[in-house]
Amino acid sequence: MGVAREIAGIFGDSFVSPTWYTSPLPYVQEASLPLDVINEVSEKVPRFCVQTVADVTVKSSPMWLQSYLSRIGNRSINNIVDYTNFYMMETGQPLHAYDYDKVAAFCDGPVTIFPRMAQEGEQIALLNGKTITLTANDIVIATDQKAIGLAGVMGGSETEVDENTKNIIIECANFDMYTIRRTSMRHGLFTDAVTRFTKGQSPLQNEAIIAKMVNEVVTSAGGTVASELYDLAAFDVTADNLNHVEVSTDFINDRLGSALSAEQIKNLLENVEFQVTIVDEELTITAPFWRMDIALPEDIVEEVGRLYGFSNLLIELPKRSSKPARRNLRRDFARGLAEKLSRAGANEVLTYSFVHGDVLRGIGVNPEHAAYHLRNALSPDLQYYRTSLLASLLAKVRGNSKAQAGQDDNEFALFEVGKVHVKGVFEEREPGLPKEQRRLGLVFVADAKAAKKYHGAPFYQAKHFLETLTEGQATYEPVNVDVSDPSVSMFMNGRCAKVMINETQVGIVGEFSHHTARSFKLPEFSAGFELDLDALQSVLHQKNYSALSNFPGSHQDVTYEVAREIEWAELSRILHAELAVAKAEQGYSYTLSPMDIFQAEGKTEKRVSFRIELAHHEKTLTTQEVSTLLDQISEAAHASLDAKRI
Repeated sequence: MGVAREIAGIFGDSFVSPTWYTSPLPYVQEASLPLDVINEVSEKVPRFCVQTVADVTVKSSPMWLQSYLSRIGNRSINNIVDYTNFYMMETGQPLHAYDYDKVAAFCDGPVTIFPRMAQEGEQIALLNGKTITLTANDIVIATDQKAIGLAGVMGGSETEVDENTKNIIIECANFDMYTIRRTSMRHGLFTDAVTRFTKGQSPLQNEAIIAKMVNEVVTSAGGTVASELYDLAAFDVTADNLNHVEVSTDFINDRLGSALSAEQIKNLLENVEFQVTIVDEELTITAPFWRMDIALPEDIVEEVGRLYGFSNLLIELPKRSSKPARRNLRRDFARGLAEKLSRAGANEVLTYSFVHGDVLRGIGVNPEHAAYHLRNALSPDLQYYRTSLLASLLAKVRGNSKAQAGQDDNEFALFEVGKVHVKGVFEEREPGLPKEQRRLGLVFVADAKAAKKYHGAPFYQAKHFLETLTEGQATYEPVNVDVSDPSVSMFMNGRCAKVMINETQVGIVGEFSHHTARSFKLPEFSAGFELDLDALQSVLHQKNYSALSNFPGSHQDVTYEVAREIEWAELSRILHAELAVAKAEQGYSYTLSPMDIFQAEGKTEKRVSFRIELAHHEKTLTTQEVSTLLDQISEAAHASLDAKRI
């Protein structure tokens, strides 16, 4: 019985709004203080209400009002200002009172008051004694001659209500919360009004609040209503603007861990003036007009939990299996590659996913066309989502190179595993959603002194790290650099190649273009690559351990003369294919290594040299066997590419 009484108490309490808040008080106009009111910035000021009161007596507030304001930390000013502060605290809706006669003095003709955007460089004297310079992004309350208040932040000192005031204008408006916040931050002004305007108020409560404020002024200050209510709204205030949410009882109970019925939920919500309709355990809920925070089913869950009492919910942890989580193969693959590069001497770095536009321009990318631009960037240097990991890595080269200046071994390799986004590239399963591309990028650089020990172009040093990752499975094809392609725009034409595995392109490797080298002040000896991790993981097969032969092996150097236009990769593929057939049919194990490419001046042919290492697990190879195999390989090369063995 005790529990039943407790639950009954929970569902029996209710809240009822004051009558004046739900039904605006009527007024009788007994004087005339006319206004001209317009609103030409309705996108920033969705509702602007003003009304005048004549013949007020400005004096000290009643003691109860002074006491109330004192308890919440507000200083009493006078009865007019104190009531505006009181109802701001009571309803969350800031109000402001102007001296009508002072406003009239700043009008050229009829008394005019309206919101507008400030003029760049315009100045206004505020109630705090300071004069500030406004920007075109600030909202002001103005007459036809000048600004008299910084909207949503603070009133102007030139129209303040003081002991000599006889006639007043009361304003109750709604302003764009983001504009008010930026104005507050820009000018360093943090007021009670700013605190409330940046949270957002219901635009449906203005009429009731200004009517109550006018009533209080008439009652306590002896004034008379002197104008109609000027109500300029950018929407139909009589329309059904309330938030409607549909939710089921199961949805609520599943998230709270409760067992409430639809009727109990309805009772809880109706106690705080929600409207609830039930159809087969499905609830259609209409929030009161002042509840701007109710928009989603989850908001209803939170509201029900709060009203029911979180202390009344069962404290029971959700069941969780002790079975270990399945390994994330994508993550393991990426970490495995990173460990390989670390063991090879490269240094892993972690950079921001966002970069400055100049960084993207440095790699030949137009950020406006290829990159996503952040409207609310954390910093001016982090405005764009990067289209390539190499953009981030190249931006770190100069600083690291300077830190090691003068050392004999001023060389290093930086790599990163991360994600990039390219504008216009979307997820296949969710059209319209930007694709999150997993990449691995590496940059190798050496200054002029350190580069002397390397033979050949820097391309081959980057390729050396790449071979560590692909374990010799990659082949390379020349690529023509397209400056409109953000994946290759940073490379030098003729000095870069596609990275191919089983006819699938998994990345690009090459030396950087002159434009990129100048932009990032790179050493002359620099190169890098970027790989698509998803593509690489789909085609890279794990190499199985193969025992070394106990029998002596043989190595042979072979040189082929081919036409100048024949690529090294074409010849290498043919040799690999023939050796693979010999391995499958006769049990040979082999290694094919490049040695040299030579072209004499004025010749139309070039010579390409390889080293072939052969072995067998069951016998020692004879000279005849090796020679026969080399002849077969050479015949295949001649048939396909007209290659002549020298």
